[in-house]
Amino acid sequence: MAAPLLLSGCSIGDTVSKQAQNAACPLVTPITDKVASDIDAALKSAVLDPAAALDQLKAARTILAPIADQLPAGKQQTAVQNVVDTIDKLIPVLKAESTGSSTGTSSDVLTKKLSEQMKALTTLC
Repeated sequence: MAAPLLLSGCSIGDTVSKQAQNAACPLVTPITDKVASDIDAALKSAVLDPAAALDQLKAARTILAPIADQLPAGKQQTAVQNVVDTIDKLIPVLKAESTGSSTGTSSDVLTKKLSEQMKALTTLC
């Protein structure tokens, strides 16, 4: 029976995955930092200018979704996808709230979640 090859307590697959994640950092970090700034501005302006906030969130999603698809599986890919998923949930809620409707979900909960996810994403590298 062959034993799996381990390097410093990590399998080769884990080592390769970590190297791929580290290599992605210089490419992803400037983008996620800019998007984080845009998302922060959108969340702050959501009450005063919901249309502008929606546009900023849609733009952020447009930037992040392809990144999530291109990153190797791992913490970065999961973090980016989590942000995209939360934006997808937040957009219809903000649209509804801007017209005085309700979706049963509070934008406050989703904006807090999105803010926390962006903070986590920008601190991965």
